[in-house]
Amino acid sequence: MMKDDRQTKYVRRIMAEIEEFIRERHVMELIYLDANGENMYYRVAPICIKEHDSDRYLLASTEDDRVLIFAIEYITGVGETEAMTTFSLPENFDIERFKKRFFDIGKVM
Repeated sequence: MMKDDRQTKYVRRIMAEIEEFIRERHVMELIYLDANGENMYYRVAPICIKEHDSDRYLLASTEDDRVLIFAIEYITGVGETEAMTTFSLPENFDIERFKKRFFDIGKVM
């Protein structure tokens, strides 16, 4: 039980930090634990957090316009870029449509 409480608190803290980056439209650096247990480093524009099947995911865009999806529980650290770079989304960007596109039940990822 204790481990679950720590994990829950950790996920909440990471989510709060990510939500701040989303609100401020700041590019962020994150460390992600991959399937091999290795830390991977990314620089991304966080677009939104989506809950799917009781798990939470960060949908983010890279500098080369790829969209990546990160399971929040495997993000081991987040931080600001040195220049505190900001980003913007297109005026007609539909975040609900974007979320649905990447979490369509019939879609294989």
